[in-house]
Amino acid sequence: SICYSSYKCTLLKDFLKRYSDHSQYWIGLSREPGQTWKWIDGTIYSGWLKIIGIGECAYLHRIGISSASTHLVRKWICSKPDTCIPRS
Repeated sequence: SICYSSYKCTLLKDFLKRYSDHSQYWIGLSREPGQTWKWIDGTIYSGWLKIIGIGECAYLHRIGISSASTHLVRKWICSKPDTCIPRS
């Protein structure tokens, strides 16, 4: 998992909050409806921050993480695949 220690989680949360104040960013988390959230590399999301919504792809914004359909245009943190493919 990307957050394997509380120190790393704190650093990551601070980073994400700092860069999400002005825009919304897809962050590489996706899911099939009703299934577990997974990172783009297949790692299961640990749930360190609640994801709000019923969409299939997660994005970061100034108050947390939400989810939406892939057809919405947003910036990406790091890189992105051609499409957000929900994992099975």
